[in-house]
Amino acid sequence: MITDDRYNLVSESDEDNSEEQKPIKSRWYAIQVASGCEKKVKASLLQRALTMGVSENILSIEIPQTPVVRLKKDGSRQQIDEKNFSGLCVAAGTPCGRCGHG
Repeated sequence: MITDDRYNLVSESDEDNSEEQKPIKSRWYAIQVASGCEKKVKASLLQRALTMGVSENILSIEIPQTPVVRLKKDGSRQQIDEKNFSGLCVAAGTPCGRCGHG
């Protein structure tokens, strides 16, 4: 399991190997996608990472959202998650040796 202490990301496998935990050097990446397709892109990225065998390098993929309460015409309340940045996904990951980034 991976924990996020805001900037010190530590995986569970590191806990087993040594008593002293070292932070994983990770980066945040902004991914521009077509507006309205954020959930599809998130699922596609996770599936592709599993297929390519690099799922351990992707720590999380998030869609920036905030909970909002909207009033309907009949006066009832509806709670929805509103996207902060339409057409944007944010991913945290560690660089792998076989990829071209660093």
